[in-house]
Amino acid sequence: MAVGVEAGRFVLARPLVDWGPRQDVFPPDGHRFTREDLLWFSAEVTRAAESIVAGRRRSFRWCPTCCRPSAPEGFDRSEGMCASCLAVYERFDE
Repeated sequence: MAVGVEAGRFVLARPLVDWGPRQDVFPPDGHRFTREDLLWFSAEVTRAAESIVAGRRRSFRWCPTCCRPSAPEGFDRSEGMCASCLAVYERFDE
């Protein structure tokens, strides 16, 4: 979860893994959450955070080598394994 804070207001988003335009900032209408929102409307902030986290979890892939979930930025699709397994196998190939 990424949190952007500016002058007592904040937004929530997925961690940035590419250079494309942001489509996943909450709240999406340009509004920013405030401290009062967190205090009085915490359910709204919680729903936004849970939505982001659920989407992030769905983007993870299982590495067939180590059988652990791996974030998309840590998974090498051309090799079909996570970066950790790839580093180990590259070391053995030398």
